[in-house]
Amino acid sequence: MTKLLLIIFREYWTRVRKWSFIIITLLGPFGFALLFIASAFIQDLSDSKKTIYVVDESGDFTDKLKDADDGSLYFKYRDEALDSVKGGLASSPADGLLYIPGDFDPEHPNNIRLFSQKQLGLQAKNFIEGQVSSALKEIRISIYNLDEKALDKLDVNVDVRSVILGEGEQKGYAAIASVIGLISGFLIYMTLFIYGTMVMKGVMEEKTNRIVEVLISSVRPFQLLLGKIIGIGGVGITQFLLWIVLISFTYLGLGIAFSGSMEGFQQMSQGQMGAAQQMNQEEVAAIVIRKRWRPSWKACNRSTLP
Repeated sequence: MTKLLLIIFREYWTRVRKWSFIIITLLGPFGFALLFIASAFIQDLSDSKKTIYVVDESGDFTDKLKDADDGSLYFKYRDEALDSVKGGLASSPADGLLYIPGDFDPEHPNNIRLFSQKQLGLQAKNFIEGQVSSALKEIRISIYNLDEKALDKLDVNVDVRSVILGEGEQKGYAAIASVIGLISGFLIYMTLFIYGTMVMKGVMEEKTNRIVEVLISSVRPFQLLLGKIIGIGGVGITQFLLWIVLISFTYLGLGIAFSGSMEGFQQMSQGQMGAAQQMNQEEVAAIVIRKRWRPSWKACNRSTLP
């Protein structure tokens, strides 16, 4: 038992004292936070307005493609030939060209093309496809002489409330549970991968220098491997506990910072508060976040402009 404890202590202590462990433990939570902030920053930079030229040779889609409500994408119809518009697309302010040929068949809408110099992004492509689908629905309703109001009544969105039976009925949130399960599974996989690799490296190290065998003089392979697994597992538990503490303090600091923003927000004039009361809570929170973060982001945008 004493030999096993010595192996555990040696594996744990040698790894905890490394600078790599200290740096990753201290900067890990901040790295994840910076990753989310960077993704939000990149998303903000990519939310530029997009213009899509439309060449509709069939004439069926005229004035049926609607612009985005948030102003992120606009359709502009062109009466020129396809080759002319496509040839000048690179030098034009447009981001893409939507082409509907003259032989377009509403029953088989497979020949619509979207030309662009670069990737438009998944969100823009989905919006364009949604607008084309909506326009095609209007065309088919007109062809079949259907009652549009009656068809709209067929589209019903039903939200089935999930209730978990047990000690008192509790609401079930399948989507949240699925996301939590996915994140937990990913964390378990990464934990097994990272610390399993550390165990493998520890065994390979032992085969080359035999430090533990020299220190203890004689040890069984089972004791050696068990000591390495427990010691490296203790390193992982220590790292996760420190991450929980650091993330808790980070969350507390963000809460204090945002509470200060809310105190300043509560000191608005009565006229501003009267207008703000007409908004929902999400819109008010969005205003606070924009006031706090937009200036620095705009400065970054100006610095990157030529």
